Amino acid sequence: NAMYPHLAVQSGKDGIVRLLNLDNLSRQGSPGFTGGEVGQPLQLSSATGRAGVITAPVIWTNPADGTRWVFFVHSAGVIGLKLTTAPDGTPALMPIWQSSSPGASPVIANGVLYYAATNALRALDPATGTLLWQDTTIGGIKWQSPVVANGLLYLTDQGKGLTAWGTSSPLAFGWGTNTVGQVNAELEPNPVPAPRLSADDAPGILQV
Repeated sequence: NAMYPHLAVQSGKDGIVRLLNLDNLSRQGSPGFTGGEVGQPLQLSSATGRAGVITAPVIWTNPADGTRWVFFVHSAGVIGLKLTTAPDGTPALMPIWQSSSPGASPVIANGVLYYAATNALRALDPATGTLLWQDTTIGGIKWQSPVVANGLLYLTDQGKGLTAWGTSSPLAFGWGTNTVGQVNAELEPNPVPAPRLSADDAPGILQV
């Protein structure tokens, strides 16, 4: 029932997140105009006022239910927004979770949201914002972006360092009803809607 089938999302230093109708960016049905916003814009904020966006957001389709998400890493933290559609077809971005750890340049790989923070690389669950893992041993970060290639994650820092992360042992991911701990007794919620790294990170996995 979407009124606008082709959308874009945009923000900037003003911290205002806008949805744009790609089929009529001028809102006039002809060239020579500017605009194109649909629905109500969303103002990102911090304790001291507006939260400016410097680096590009990242889009994700949740494999559990097919919903579309967008993630902004800004001067006051991280926010996960889910695209919704009102009964009349008007789209909107609904804030689902927020983190107060600022950074830049988010990227999603294998169902994990990575971003560069000050002296750290952080990995979050995109559906909940839960911190899955972080490495705080790297040099200072400004706007550097993580890059994923051939199963490794790379990040440069302000100290001319290049760090690569990988895993040398098998990891177990699970999802499903989890009503009696089939996925992992320590994982919440029930059900587990999307692939999650096992909470105990058991080594020596031989077969699933």
